[in-house]
Amino acid sequence: MTLGAMKQFKAATGKDLWHTLVAFLDDWMKSAKESDLTRCRGVYNTVDFATAAELIHALVKAENKSIPIAEIEDAMFRVGWLPINLDDDGVSPYPLILVSIAHQVNAQFSEGVDNEKKLHAATKQQE
Repeated sequence: MTLGAMKQFKAATGKDLWHTLVAFLDDWMKSAKESDLTRCRGVYNTVDFATAAELIHALVKAENKSIPIAEIEDAMFRVGWLPINLDDDGVSPYPLILVSIAHQVNAQFSEGVDNEKKLHAATKQQE
């Protein structure tokens, strides 16, 4: 997650990237007891295909500017709309990819907060 990715997503969709991920993850977690089909259908209403493609592209582009959105859209289309029982995120429909992304973004920021706390504690101890 970068500020540049957030700005790119906002420019492309008019939506806030953080809010989109939080809303998506909230809906996904609330549907935990539902069938895969019901869960996917529900979150497709929260984040549609085009918005998901823009979100993924914004995050990927921060790492590799050469990947066009058409490549992401094609990959999303080819995996279909229901989960496949394989242990590979590369063949998962976009809701499962967004779940993974949301957890990775949370871990990224949690790690940053933990590092800041350690730095603050070390600085305070030296005083």
